[in-house]
Amino acid sequence: MAERDSHFMARCGQVLIGAFRGWTPALLASELVVGLTLAAITIPEQMATAKLAGFAPQVGFYAFIGATIGFAALGASRLITAGADSTISPIFAGSLAVLAAGSASMHASAATTLALIVGAMLIVGGLLKLGWIANLLSRPVVTGFLVGIAVHIMVSQLPSFFGIAQSDGDLVTQVESIAKNFSAINPFTTANSNRFVTGPLVVDADGTLLYNVIELDPVLPTTADAQGWLVRIPPGGSPSMVLYQTLVNGAPAAGDQCPYSFRAGNIPGPYPATVPVPTGPCGSQRPGFNSGPAIGPGGTIFVVSRAHYAQNDSSIVALNPDLTPKWTYRMREILNDGCGVLATNCRQGAPTGVDPSTGLKPSVWVNDQASSVPVALPDGAVLYGGLTTYNGARGHLVKVSPDGKLMGTYDFGWDVTPAVWVHDATYSIITKDNHYFRPPNGQGPYDITQLNRDLGPQWMYTSTETRSCSTEADGGITCQSDHPDGFEWCINAPAVAPDGTVYGNSEDGRIYAIRQGGQLIEQRFLLQSLGAAYTPIAVDSKGRVYSMNGGVMTVVGQ
Repeated sequence: MAERDSHFMARCGQVLIGAFRGWTPALLASELVVGLTLAAITIPEQMATAKLAGFAPQVGFYAFIGATIGFAALGASRLITAGADSTISPIFAGSLAVLAAGSASMHASAATTLALIVGAMLIVGGLLKLGWIANLLSRPVVTGFLVGIAVHIMVSQLPSFFGIAQSDGDLVTQVESIAKNFSAINPFTTANSNRFVTGPLVVDADGTLLYNVIELDPVLPTTADAQGWLVRIPPGGSPSMVLYQTLVNGAPAAGDQCPYSFRAGNIPGPYPATVPVPTGPCGSQRPGFNSGPAIGPGGTIFVVSRAHYAQNDSSIVALNPDLTPKWTYRMREILNDGCGVLATNCRQGAPTGVDPSTGLKPSVWVNDQASSVPVALPDGAVLYGGLTTYNGARGHLVKVSPDGKLMGTYDFGWDVTPAVWVHDATYSIITKDNHYFRPPNGQGPYDITQLNRDLGPQWMYTSTETRSCSTEADGGITCQSDHPDGFEWCINAPAVAPDGTVYGNSEDGRIYAIRQGGQLIEQRFLLQSLGAAYTPIAVDSKGRVYSMNGGVMTVVGQ
C-alpha cells in the first residue's frame, strides 16, 4: 500500500515537473502576459459562476485553484484550464435548493455532499468508459441546452446589473419581476438586502429627492460597524450619493478611540468617577436611524451625523446642492451646564459643568431612538434637537449660523423637530418642552414653548389635563383621573398656521389649538389617551389639521 502511494506521488511530481520542460527565463515576459490574460478572464468568470450557484464570490476562486492543481497533476493537456463551470452552476444551485430545503446552515454541507456525489459518478463513468454516451446527444439538443443556460444566466444577472430587487421563482416569474421593477431607481450598482432607507424622504422645490441610506453588517447587524450614505435624485433621475464618513470634517476614523461612559465601563458611581472615562472604537460616521436631510435657502442641505459606536461624537453638516461639503459643526463637548448647573445628581466635589456620565464637557447626541430632523431657518441658520441625559433627559436645541458657528442652545431638544413661524420680519420657534423628572418623585410641567430667533422664551402653554379617556363602542367617552402632573406633549413636530395658531397633540388623546401668547383656543378629543404616542401633526393651506391617534388619521376642519 505504501509502495503504491509512493508511486502515485512520484507520478504526480513527474507530471508537474514535466509541465516546465523546455522553459527558460527568456520566456518569462510571455508567460506573465499569458498569466495576466488568464487572470483577466478567469477572475470575473469564477466570481459570476459562484454567484450563479448561490455562493459567495470567493468560493469560485477556491474551485478554480483546486481544479487547476488537480488537473495539472492528473490531466493530459497543457492547454486546458479547469474551474467552476457556468453551464452547470444553475443546475447545481437548483439541486442544492432541494437538498438544503431552505436551510442556510445546511447549504454548505449539502454543496459538499453534492460535489462528492458528482465526483464519484464521474470517476465511475471514467472507469466504465462511458464517454460514448455524450455522442447520443445531437448537436441541436446540446445547442438548445447551452442557449437555455445562457438565457437563465442573463435573466438572473439583470437585477444586479440594473440595481433592482432580485426575485425568486421560475424564469417567467423572474422576467415579470424585472419588468415591474425596471422603472425603480437604485443609486447603488447592485441590490443589497442589508441596505435600508432611513428617516423621511425630502423633496426640494425643483423636485429633487434626498434621503439617507444605512448599510448594516450581514452577519452581525446589531454589533458590527455600519456605513451611511446621503442620496440625491434630481427630477431627471440620474442619482448621486456620498458616503457620510467623507462628509464630516474632523470626524474620527472608524478605528479611533471615542469616550464612552463610566457606566459602559462598569465603573461604579457616584459619577463622575475620579478615573478617566473608558474609551472604545468610534465606528464609521452615519446618519441617525430616524433622521433625514433638510433643505435651506439657496439649496443648502443640512444633515446630522454620528459615530456608529459613540453617539456623543455627533455633528451638524451643511452641504452644497451637489453634495460637496460646506462646513461641519461638531456637537462634541460644546456645553458647560452639567454638574452644579442642570445636573443635580453629581458626586460631591465634581467639576462644575461636566457631564456626570463622562466627566467631560457635555456633548449633544444624535440618538437613534429620536426622530429629530434638522430645521432649516429662514436666515440660513439651522436648528437641531439632540439628546443630553444629565438634565432629566430633556436634551438641547442647538442653533448654528449659516457659516457653521454656534449661535445658541436651549435646555430642551429631545425627539423634536420644532416648527417655525415667520412674522414681522423675524421668526419664532415652537417646540414641546417636557420636564420628564421632577424631584423627588414627580413629573412635569409639560409645556408647549415658543422661542424667539435667539432661543429666548416668548410664551408657554402648560398641560393641565389629568384624565385618561377612551372611546367606547357606542361612541361614549369614559375617563379616570390618573395623571396629577398633566400629560406629556408626545409629539414629533408641532404645527403652526400662517396666523400663528399653534397645533399640538398630547398623550391625553387631544388636539390643542393655541393662539399667540399661550391662550387655549380649542381642544378636541380623538380616540384614546396613549402613552408614547409620538406622532406628528400637520396643517394644510386650507387650515385643515391632520393628526394620528390609535392608528386612526383624523382631519379637523373644513
